[in-house]
Amino acid sequence: MARVQSGQSSASPTLPCRFFVGPVAKDHGQGTLARTRAKENRRKLWWKSFALGKSPVHRYMAHMQVVLLRAKLHRARVTESRLDYEGSILLPEDWCQRVGILPYEKVLVSNATNATRFETYVLYGPKGSGQVILNGPAARLGQPGDELTIMSFGLFEPAEALSHQPRILVFGEQNELIKAIGEESR
Repeated sequence: MARVQSGQSSASPTLPCRFFVGPVAKDHGQGTLARTRAKENRRKLWWKSFALGKSPVHRYMAHMQVVLLRAKLHRARVTESRLDYEGSILLPEDWCQRVGILPYEKVLVSNATNATRFETYVLYGPKGSGQVILNGPAARLGQPGDELTIMSFGLFEPAEALSHQPRILVFGEQNELIKAIGEESR
């Protein structure tokens, strides 16, 4: 135990700690720097063990899933809005099949023209039509000519997530396909 000099409390001896060469600042007390460095070292060891799969957290994460982008239709243009319909977004069947979006699947729609986002479900339209039709209340969130990004997400195991590649179709001004991204985009 360190000897306490007169005028000092027992919480701040002048002996150096093992992580710091020289006397410890009196106002912080012995161990503040040591505790900080010890925490940093424990954190580094934890991340190392985590990366090697030896952490107890791995048992917990084995049951966890990650939400990732699964499919995306980028820069699709709205061709029509039907307010009197029950709801949904109508997309060409060939687009949906190419990226793997199913009928009645929930999608997140982002309108780049008016900066709105909404969720709805997909209905298939005629193949090769290039029609993107907003139905029901969603029709208030986009007008013909608006540029949309339609996204579908999925749950993946952490091991799957590392190698996952979303399927993305990018469209031009007239809803013509410009580019397909993703290994499984045919």
